[in-house]
Amino acid sequence: METPTRIMVVEAHAPMREGVAQLICSQTDMVLVGRAASVEAALFAYAGCLPDITILDSRLANGEGLLGLRLLLDEHPDARVIVMTTYDHDLNVDAILDAGARAVLLKATLRHELLPLIRRVRAGE
Repeated sequence: METPTRIMVVEAHAPMREGVAQLICSQTDMVLVGRAASVEAALFAYAGCLPDITILDSRLANGEGLLGLRLLLDEHPDARVIVMTTYDHDLNVDAILDAGARAVLLKATLRHELLPLIRRVRAGE
């Protein structure tokens, strides 16, 4: 049996963070190893839990999602990050992918697309 995928969720909005956490915890091939509500907390938590995949809100509380992505990848270049966003018209997919994200996901499709996307990113896609 393959080791479960270790996941950290970085989302400022507590109900969304907990919803994503519950979705992950419902899977036998995934384990939630960290949660954070800010860029600073994410950087601290990442070093302590070393997730296989980090799910990062594109906006966070101060609109620092893209900055957070860059800071995280500066400290941990091998980090695999999936960026979530609320609005597709706000989304600059090229900038997010150029900054190093492995994938971008609309929150509106989260329930149906997050788990398969985590599995694809874990597989190296």
